[in-house]
Amino acid sequence: MTDTYDEIETKSWSEIRALHEEKIPDQLQCLDEHSEFYSEKFAEWNIDPG
Repeated sequence: MTDTYDEIETKSWSEIRALHEEKIPDQLQCLDEHSEFYSEKFAEWNIDPG
């Protein structure tokens, strides 16, 4: 058995940042498509989630 709960716990900050940069655009687009609240906020803040 391992002492870590998830693989992310052993990654370096640069690996975590790269993972965030990969996933965040998809998350923002999903929020825009499926959340009226965030869709309105993005429009208000002039953010194009892409």
